[in-house]
Amino acid sequence: MLDAPDFPLLPLPSKRWQLIAIGLGVGIFIALLLTALRFWLDKRIQSPEQAEAMIGMPVAALFPTVRKPQVFTRTTLASRSMFEQLFNAINIEVTQNISKPYPPIISLFSIRSKQGKTWVANGLIQLYEQADQKVAYCYPRVTGKEQRELRQGVTYFPYTIRPDFMNVTGVDYLVDYNQGFDGSQFDRIILELPALINHQIPVYLLKSSALSLLIIDANSPWARAEKQLLSMYVRVTNQPILTVLNRVEGIMSRCRVRSMLCRNPLLRNIRYSRSGMFFRRQKVRVKYLVVDNK
Repeated sequence: MLDAPDFPLLPLPSKRWQLIAIGLGVGIFIALLLTALRFWLDKRIQSPEQAEAMIGMPVAALFPTVRKPQVFTRTTLASRSMFEQLFNAINIEVTQNISKPYPPIISLFSIRSKQGKTWVANGLIQLYEQADQKVAYCYPRVTGKEQRELRQGVTYFPYTIRPDFMNVTGVDYLVDYNQGFDGSQFDRIILELPALINHQIPVYLLKSSALSLLIIDANSPWARAEKQLLSMYVRVTNQPILTVLNRVEGIMSRCRVRSMLCRNPLLRNIRYSRSGMFFRRQKVRVKYLVVDNK
């Protein structure tokens, strides 16, 4: 015998809002999980503080991304200020390192390519030129057609990366013989090295270098391979290394610049000038920013 069907007297409450709340919670959890994974897997440098913690060296200078190099803006002004501070830090280290031969060799290196070495070198060259010092800029060939060139008192020496690049003992041996390199004719030698991640480290050449500049793009990763190559470079050179962080976003305020200078022991006593003479010099010297620092 079957019982009669029993129908509810009142309608059951709807579970729509409960399902919406569950879906919203699951969505927020997945979003937070993906954000955490992205932050954990992202090995790029996010700030100068993180750069110092990851690299293990203080940041001597940091440059913003120059998107309009021919326009006199706060970006170009901050870049000029950073070049002045970096220039002072280099001169301090060079004068203190009297054991190296004259003229002092300033080596620019990076772990990966396209970090901004040439851009930093050109900025320093302009400052040395304005200080009436003769500079030799040695850089690796890109197209193979580069030749010796004299521009505004600066001599450009392209060199070929040889198979025995690790055993090069001096800049005169690095530069081709027909270039006519004579180091005694210059006050400073700026040597740009190829990226360490796919080239040899010139062990014997770096022993005569007075100072090294490590150029790092803030948008490039810094992982185990970079740390190992930097450790090898430090062991080989045994010389002062200044870290330069390039293409850093969000550093345009003067407070961030002053904060970086105060934290750096090399630049702590250097004054950040706001005089009229400083800004008049800015309008003249900013001409070197003809390309961006990408």
